[in-house]
Amino acid sequence: MRLGTLHSCWNEKDPNRDVIINLDKNDTVYSDAVAAVALAAVDDEDPTKGATHYYATFIDAPWWTKNLKETVEFGGHKFYK
Repeated sequence: MRLGTLHSCWNEKDPNRDVIINLDKNDTVYSDAVAAVALAAVDDEDPTKGATHYYATFIDAPWWTKNLKETVEFGGHKFYK
């Protein structure tokens, strides 16, 4: 996955990147999110079913969705591999 071609808050030009980088690490929402990711990382079942790409459904489907197989949709996101 080439991050530079995706719309993600981790991309350098994304306006939300500074928000993500500057989150208060002591905030309970942040620590809960970190804990959820840690739990998912050790869980044997991948809820995305092997996805390598995703997008938020409030935007139009990106061009690359035509070349990949949709694996699952949840939480306002569609996942593909």
